[in-house]
Amino acid sequence: AGLGSARGVPYMPAGAVLRDAMRRGGPSVVFAGLSASLLLSTHSAFWWSAYQDAKSRLYPMMKPELEALAAERPWLPSPIVSTSDNMPINCFAAVAAGTVVAVVWNPASVLRTRMQLAAAGANPAPRLRDVARGIWQREGARGFMKGTCMAVVGTAVDVCAFTIFYELGKQLAQRSPA
Repeated sequence: AGLGSARGVPYMPAGAVLRDAMRRGGPSVVFAGLSASLLLSTHSAFWWSAYQDAKSRLYPMMKPELEALAAERPWLPSPIVSTSDNMPINCFAAVAAGTVVAVVWNPASVLRTRMQLAAAGANPAPRLRDVARGIWQREGARGFMKGTCMAVVGTAVDVCAFTIFYELGKQLAQRSPA
């Protein structure tokens, strides 16, 4: 296998992939998994909501400890001891929110993946409810939760890194002249 290929499948430019999919199954193959993807598009809004909720619960709980830490160790930087914009608390809130979102949205992710895989060999591509029914009949509820553990781990790393860079960006923006 050469650069850009896996398992002996040669690399194809996006246009060639699109033409091949249209030839094999038309729009139903090209747009396989779109309905599940649209459901997943609400993922970000749900994460931001869960993130804000987690922060609103964590800050009041941690305020006394943060004030004591700031008094004991005045040399610590503000982002570590702040009672209103604290990087460790924000990271913890982000991971907590990301974990909830990964678990709640995992069934939609499973559906999207299965629809896309099924569309590769089907003409026309299967419908969402048919794929969902098949998973339920063959695997039960557990089938919808496959990959949840890796989704949680991946999301935790992703949102923690995102939060750190987001918080650093906020600090840089606050320091720059207007």
